[in-house]
Amino acid sequence: MAKVLVVEDEEGMQEFLRQALQLGGNDVSCAARGDEALAELERSAFDIVLLDIFLPGFNGIEVLKKIKEAPDSPEVIMISGGAPISTVVNAMKIGAWDYVEKPIDVDHLDTLMHKAIERVRLKKENVALRRITRIRSRGKRFIYDSPPMQELARTIELVAPTDSTVLIEGESGTGKELVANLVHQKSDRSEKTFIAINCGTLQEQLLESELFGHEKGSFTGAHERHQGLFEIADGGTIFLDEIGEMGIELQVKLLRVLENREFRRIGGSKTIRVDVRVVAATNKTLLDEVETGGFRKDLFYRLNVIHLAIPALRERKEEIPELVENFQNSKFPRERRKVFTPEAMAALQDYDWPGNVRELENAVERAVILTRAPDVSAQDITAYLPARNHGGPPSFGPNLSLAEIERIHITNVLKDQKGNKVRSAKILGINVKTLYNKIKAYDIP
Repeated sequence: MAKVLVVEDEEGMQEFLRQALQLGGNDVSCAARGDEALAELERSAFDIVLLDIFLPGFNGIEVLKKIKEAPDSPEVIMISGGAPISTVVNAMKIGAWDYVEKPIDVDHLDTLMHKAIERVRLKKENVALRRITRIRSRGKRFIYDSPPMQELARTIELVAPTDSTVLIEGESGTGKELVANLVHQKSDRSEKTFIAINCGTLQEQLLESELFGHEKGSFTGAHERHQGLFEIADGGTIFLDEIGEMGIELQVKLLRVLENREFRRIGGSKTIRVDVRVVAATNKTLLDEVETGGFRKDLFYRLNVIHLAIPALRERKEEIPELVENFQNSKFPRERRKVFTPEAMAALQDYDWPGNVRELENAVERAVILTRAPDVSAQDITAYLPARNHGGPPSFGPNLSLAEIERIHITNVLKDQKGNKVRSAKILGINVKTLYNKIKAYDIP
């Protein structure tokens, strides 16, 4: 279903098209002249325009030029009734999506309409996804006060304008998605879609379906065709977070996409070509995973064209004051923000932050919400941070709840096991599903 404008001066043909399109469930309006069509387009938003080349007043080519001046213009299908092929070719160059010859074959028109509607839907999804991306990144600035982060910023400036594949390595919570988004925003693809997906949170088949899509009936539960994220991100950037968690079989399919820029949906026979920049990230050292057989060597070298390493927060503690200010500005209205005393800031800089920037962000949020005084003191900070012994097991402050202690312990075990959830669950004495639930409940990086 779509909102369609038919621009046709022959009364019989106009009525024929109206009825044919309405039978398909479309909302149809009509105009007989070019100026009438432009007036309709000013009044209402249309998804598709069927536009006759020969019109009184403005001809179809002139109307097409006016339509395509708008950044969110509808898809245009030209109606050609004996027009020279050069005129049709010119219309396609201007921006017409396709054309149909008179006398019009209803089945051919129906096929064209289905394709045009799918194209419109995809454009709308991309707009929505870009909006989501902007909301997610709003207020989060890239802080680079320390020498290693300044070097990273310089590298991003060089890398972003290219189409090279990027591999980002860094501990959990260091801001890998923020860096990936920055690469996208500074690229020529910045007006197109940026899509992020965590490869460690979905089962293999679900992840494959999310990335490449599936056809109706291709597996149990596939009740309709589903477009994959590579298809939706066409022209833009896809960010594959925690790429080291991807299974070997899916790694093979990803390698094929990187090599040929094409893939097939699950259960599909049609090859789909895409122009997508891939940025991948991991909290592991992928070269170590290659040596142990957990990651394909050929895929590693395909991903590792440009390597960006994000230092841990403990290696750039001079950025903590600006990070604290940034978190407050992005999370709280001015009247709710707190002053962190010099002693409180020193306490923040004295801690090693195993959860990195994400853990600092959570700590700042807790301190601002739970501190009743206008200033956050050192005591307010240490009350919510574990006291860590060097060389021994962690000890905890006296004012922590059992839930907070459990959160800290799970975080430490995951860190010690380099994010391996199977090994971590075994050490904790719980199953993997329970571990996932606790990670989600406690917002553990």
